[in-house]
Amino acid sequence: KYMRKTGSIVVSLLLVTSLIAQQNHRFLLGFEFSGATVSGQLSENWSVRQDISPYSGYSMYTSSVNNVSSIAYFGIKPELTFNRNRLSVASGVRFTQLDSYLSGGINDEYFFLRYKSDASATEYARVKTLSETVHYLSIPLELKYVPIQISNVGIYGKIGTEAGIKLNSKKAIEFISESMKPYGEEILNTTQVNPNNMYSTFYGAIGVRWESLRGTHVNLEWLLPSRFLTQNNLTQITPGKFSGFQLSVLFPFHKKK
Repeated sequence: KYMRKTGSIVVSLLLVTSLIAQQNHRFLLGFEFSGATVSGQLSENWSVRQDISPYSGYSMYTSSVNNVSSIAYFGIKPELTFNRNRLSVASGVRFTQLDSYLSGGINDEYFFLRYKSDASATEYARVKTLSETVHYLSIPLELKYVPIQISNVGIYGKIGTEAGIKLNSKKAIEFISESMKPYGEEILNTTQVNPNNMYSTFYGAIGVRWESLRGTHVNLEWLLPSRFLTQNNLTQITPGKFSGFQLSVLFPFHKKK
């Protein structure tokens, strides 16, 4: 399903690019850095004892647990500009890290996690933190337009999508009681659900671009609330939207003719 979504977006961007491509263009090599918060709903993959309703993943609390989830990435992204630097298309490679931390709520040092339930007994562990980190490698495709240009400063809008694969993932648990430490791996393995091997998003941004006399671009942009096209990229929550900031620096390979 997500492949159809991603494919449709990619084809649309490529068609738009082919229609506006001109010979008067520039080629730049960019390096991007970004950080964003992730919101979503608490997953049922982990048997947290309390009755918890859906909540936002960042700075939002229930009476028993708190989840903080984030996304950060670094990318190398060549960019081709057209129409006197007003329009550009970019693609490349991006390394993404997703992090999720589950801990006790505002007034709680820990939460209870069920790790055994059978006819004889139900057992819970007092957990201080449950963390997860997932790494993905993806290929983005972006289209950017600069409607406002004043001297060497421009304001732009951008849409993009990306598709990628999982490189690795890891989980960790910290207990209130040190005596539970030897059982950490066993408790982590009580859930057999793993993060999705595929990864895809659709996003938009508004940014400010500064261009030096030598043609170097420095961009600062706000990532608008954007969506995951794939599901289960984290096991603690079901990621819904993400929003944050991105800084990128682009160096020209060829001067404009």
